Amino acid sequence: MPKGRCGTMGRIRGFDGLRALAAISVVITHLGLYRGLADNPIRTMIEGGPAVQLFFALSGFLITALLVREQQAFGRISIRYFFLRRAYRIFPLYLLFLAVVVVLEQSFGDVAGTEGLIYAATYTYNFIPWRFGEAQLGHLWSLAVEEHFYLVWPFVFLLLYPRYKRALVTGSLLVCLLSIYTRLRLPPEFAREYTSHLWSCFAGTSILFGCIAAVLVCDEEFRPRFAPFFRSRTALVLGLMLWANEFYLPHTVLCYQLRGVGFALLLGWIYQNQESPATRLLDVRPMRYLGMISYGIYMYQGLFLTTGPERIAGRVWPLPPWIGLALLIVVVPLSYHFFEQRFIRVGKRYRQRAVIVPEPAQAESQHTTISAGSSAKPRYENA
Repeated sequence: MPKGRCGTMGRIRGFDGLRALAAISVVITHLGLYRGLADNPIRTMIEGGPAVQLFFALSGFLITALLVREQQAFGRISIRYFFLRRAYRIFPLYLLFLAVVVVLEQSFGDVAGTEGLIYAATYTYNFIPWRFGEAQLGHLWSLAVEEHFYLVWPFVFLLLYPRYKRALVTGSLLVCLLSIYTRLRLPPEFAREYTSHLWSCFAGTSILFGCIAAVLVCDEEFRPRFAPFFRSRTALVLGLMLWANEFYLPHTVLCYQLRGVGFALLLGWIYQNQESPATRLLDVRPMRYLGMISYGIYMYQGLFLTTGPERIAGRVWPLPPWIGLALLIVVVPLSYHFFEQRFIRVGKRYRQRAVIVPEPAQAESQHTTISAGSSAKPRYENA
């Protein structure tokens, strides 16, 4: 295997489009435009909650796919470079967001309390008691869940992959089942006091489902057996049915978990059907661009729109929803091009120079290798 500093993976068509759809859904939810669909199963498919689940599944799939490719290319994984890449992508905008919230709090008051800011600054907002919740910070719970995943999953992967990859997949499934069982057994008072459904051990199962799907379609041992299934219409139909499970199942904790499985199946299907009309539609240029800036959309919408359409009388902030939307449209691209990209470029230094870039739908035994000195045109990663 080629040796180098740090590896990457080719851009997967359709994934940026999915990010774009998820970000748009969160914005529409926080504008209150889904209110007319109250208690409608369609709302449970397209509102902000499922959109965050899709973000989770995408995160798990992409990060795990990158780890698999790095292991295959170099026979080892650089945990240090992994954390540096994630830190340069996530922390700068997150810290900027918190700084702006503090300035607004000092300027207008009633924007975010001390307790909420402490939970946000320590990436523990998903554990915040209900009484300390803040509208401008409410979306940060999902960032906390992802950060907890980043702190655990690479080490678990490094420990078990590639020698015990079957144990990795089986153990991940068992963890998901244990999470579901534990959540069902929680006493009701937990939900009255804490945002327990947002705890990493419960909400993070969607990330883990994405991780499992990535191992099954990327690993050279599992791929010959599972890639044909993920490429099939069966996977597509089953994924859509699980996504829409509340059309035919009563609303329970299980619905959330089944939807996460559905998203993982859909991600695997898109990965294995890169030339399909649906994938190409998701990969049109405007969708790709919105997917690229989706992190900024998600962060800033909490600031300009809040995590709910309600406005409290007498408060200067937040501004009226449509002014907030206009600010979001202007600020997000500026932030991406003039702030975030500076750190993204630094983060890209911490990747290997020799790269294995598999075509998702090509023959199961073939790989394409690109090295730093290769004349082949490199492809860009989604992460």
